[in-house]
Amino acid sequence: MAQDGINIRISAQDEASGTLRNVGVGVDAIGTKSQDAGGKVTTLRGHLGALTAFAATAAAVGGGLYQMVNKTTQLGEQLKMASDKSGISVESLSTLKYAAEQSNVGFETLNRGLYLFAIRASNAVAEAKKGDAFDQLGITIRDQQGRIRPTYDLFLDVTEALRNVRSDADRARLSQELFGRCAQEARVRSSRTVT
Repeated sequence: MAQDGINIRISAQDEASGTLRNVGVGVDAIGTKSQDAGGKVTTLRGHLGALTAFAATAAAVGGGLYQMVNKTTQLGEQLKMASDKSGISVESLSTLKYAAEQSNVGFETLNRGLYLFAIRASNAVAEAKKGDAFDQLGITIRDQQGRIRPTYDLFLDVTEALRNVRSDADRARLSQELFGRCAQEARVRSSRTVT
């Protein structure tokens, strides 16, 4: 009888180990599927992270583009208004703006000076006074048809003629007559750049 008990125990143990093996295989399968699912979640998390990073980059670039377009639009509007006031083309004003900024002269100062210059040129034609600043610099205001020359051309001629004035005092006086206080502001600011 003792032998029957051992057989039962062995037999019971064999059935249990088979069942446990099946359970183990099931657990392994669940683990594998878990790992697969975990890998997919990790992959999905990686894709979502990349997508989030892309979205953040796109938002930053979009924000930068918006600011750039906004500033460009504002500059275009400023140049158009200045062009309307001075009679100088937007393209020429853009060039003058860059040159002024390189000399530490702001666009507002340039714009006011050009506006005053255009008025003074117009007044010089109307008054036709001998000995005015244009006359002293040897600048002809009218073209061959008798019309006032373009403001930009006059401006270039005047700035070139002012460079050739030997006396600093005469140069300052003539600049003041043609550009108003803006000439003094420009001299002060550009001298700060040089020192």
